[in-house]
Amino acid sequence: MARLRLVRPAHAWLAAALGLALAGCSAAPGTAAVVDGERITVDDVNEAAADYEAISGQDVLPAAVAYSLVDARFINDVAADHGVAFSDAQVADFFAEQAAAAGGQMPADGLSDAFLELGRSLMISANLGAGESTETIVEDYSAARQAADVEMNPRYGQLVDGQLAPVTHEWLVGSGA
Repeated sequence: MARLRLVRPAHAWLAAALGLALAGCSAAPGTAAVVDGERITVDDVNEAAADYEAISGQDVLPAAVAYSLVDARFINDVAADHGVAFSDAQVADFFAEQAAAAGGQMPADGLSDAFLELGRSLMISANLGAGESTETIVEDYSAARQAADVEMNPRYGQLVDGQLAPVTHEWLVGSGA
């Protein structure tokens, strides 16, 4: 009597592996990044990107927004610990001025929470001058960033030595054209 043998095509294994790789962070679906166990969602990235594009009139790469939202978690907390902070109203007012100057417009439904967090970090970075307190903030930010557990969804890139880099796959070969 012949024995039945279950054969799985190689492409099925590749598809399964690719699906796992593209699933991204080990957290729930729809996660762009996880910072010390706290999710940054794909919706957060999309909302912040849409707000930025409305205000500035310029396109922005979702990967840059995702990475900036990761960094915002650190700079906002460290700066607040040193007495440098901006309220939601201050962030909204500042970016309303930026929108007017750039010929953009504020989102009709207001700024998303994700953009407020991102905008706050941009304002902090722009308002740090030279001096001892700035040096301390930068040192504390760097230490917090290095100590953090950050996991990026490969859709947005990967962290290499603390810097965002595109995900590359050895098995993908360009057309050479």
